[in-house]
Amino acid sequence: WASLHGQWWAHAPMFEAWTATLGFVGAIVLWSSAHKLFFRDEARAAAYRFDGEPAVAPFEWLGELGLKRLWGAWLPLVAYLGSIKLFHCFVTKAPLPAAAPTALRVVAEVCAGVVAYDAVFAPIH
Repeated sequence: WASLHGQWWAHAPMFEAWTATLGFVGAIVLWSSAHKLFFRDEARAAAYRFDGEPAVAPFEWLGELGLKRLWGAWLPLVAYLGSIKLFHCFVTKAPLPAAAPTALRVVAEVCAGVVAYDAVFAPIH
């Protein structure tokens, strides 16, 4: 915790937003390319999908379906970061606490965050 607390970027207002964004992008890249990474034959990969069909436009986020779909794939990310940046124009980010959080607090905050995220974004998705 001390090494993280000593980094200037950990105190930046957008640190948590960028961390979440990189986590989402990393997961999207992993899951959209899993069939290419683990299977040479896409038909074989399809057998492990719930619907049994090959992946449809798994690299949409790279623009394989055109510029309009590319923008549509990245718009939520831009909106997410932009809204948090706008929020920080009005509300100052609280400083990091000097003491490291307990494992229980980390688990509780992650679980609460997942529930809150699903409650807000499930109807949107």
